[in-house]
Amino acid sequence: MRSASGVCGYPSAPLMELTQQQLVAALDRWVGDRVAVRVVSKGDELLAVFEGRLEARSSQRHPALFWPLSADEPPPFEQPGVYLHPERFEAAALHVGKFVLELRQDEVTLNVRRL
Repeated sequence: MRSASGVCGYPSAPLMELTQQQLVAALDRWVGDRVAVRVVSKGDELLAVFEGRLEARSSQRHPALFWPLSADEPPPFEQPGVYLHPERFEAAALHVGKFVLELRQDEVTLNVRRL
């Protein structure tokens, strides 16, 4: 999944590989928790960071699986959240300590960190 060098210069902890179903179950268990989401390119470049409270999985973005993020103020244009495109899923892992999930799809990595 990821090299031992980490992502964007941060050392990575050992990873426990997850199936797509295990990733979905883990995100579902984190519903209600505040999370930070880091979007990282194939070359380990940080592309975006956002945070909010992980809401229950929604079918509003079907066929993608979608976990909206709530913020203190509702967004005016786009609903932030975590998208999982099942047909584009490459790999997932849970960091030791169980507070960071990694999802890789279409050569982009999402790190979802419980705050």
